[in-house]
Amino acid sequence: MNSAARHKAVHVFFSIMLGLALLCGHSAHAGADGAAEYAFGSTQSVLQKDIGAKGAALAVQQSGTPLDGLVLDVPAGAFPRDGKITIGYNNGTLKLNTGTPSGQVAVIDFGGVQALEKPVTIRVSYAKTEQVSGVVGYAIDDRGRLEPVTLSRIDPDLNVAEFSTFVPLVFTWVYLESPFGIRKQ
Repeated sequence: MNSAARHKAVHVFFSIMLGLALLCGHSAHAGADGAAEYAFGSTQSVLQKDIGAKGAALAVQQSGTPLDGLVLDVPAGAFPRDGKITIGYNNGTLKLNTGTPSGQVAVIDFGGVQALEKPVTIRVSYAKTEQVSGVVGYAIDDRGRLEPVTLSRIDPDLNVAEFSTFVPLVFTWVYLESPFGIRKQ
């Protein structure tokens, strides 16, 4: 294995391990009860699209919000019936003791559909200047509490992370720094 491939493998391994540590509750968050705190702001709709059995890719572009660049991939057969997807941007505030909030909160609505037949993929890019070892996605419930979202792929060379969900959600992600001093080069 060459040096670049080894570096990428180590980076992906530590990203996964840090994500697992967060899933197991080994991170310190802002709330008095150990939980992160999200205070909802207002939500601005940035993209709406009719969706059917064929699926589609929805890309947020030129919305004037930090969500520009977010892509929602809906595979064929995901929706049980024709419907509408709406993506909105919420300008609330996330407080953490560990990690750095992305500053991006997407409100993803499936037009009344509560569960899909196949998962959709949420693709996000992060700045190449970020000194991060991992990216962890979260769903935010209506009380402002966070639950991890499945990380399906991370590409540290392209600075892209992909998350999967079967349900509508309020979604954000957090950048993690490595406790071992490993940085993306």
